[in-house]
Amino acid sequence: MEFKIKSSDNYLKISGDLTISNVKIFEIMIYSFIKKYKNIIVDIGNITNIDTLGVNSIVEAYQFSIKKEKNLLFCGKGSKDIIDELYYRDVA
Repeated sequence: MEFKIKSSDNYLKISGDLTISNVKIFEIMIYSFIKKYKNIIVDIGNITNIDTLGVNSIVEAYQFSIKKEKNLLFCGKGSKDIIDELYYRDVA
């Protein structure tokens, strides 16, 4: 499925596959949002496939948000899996 990022104010909606082929686009967007907004909502409910690099990218963005004292919130189907991964890695 085609990778898409839609944004509005402090809200990002990710659709499609988050994989090695497009993770850099995701990183550019998420880091710019973390720098710009205090509270960021990332809707991952429409991600159809995510590889290890995609998961690592999300974890690293979350760690960066903590260092910058920002709130990075995940919503949508699959967000529990991401939150579980953050707890597993002892980041959340």
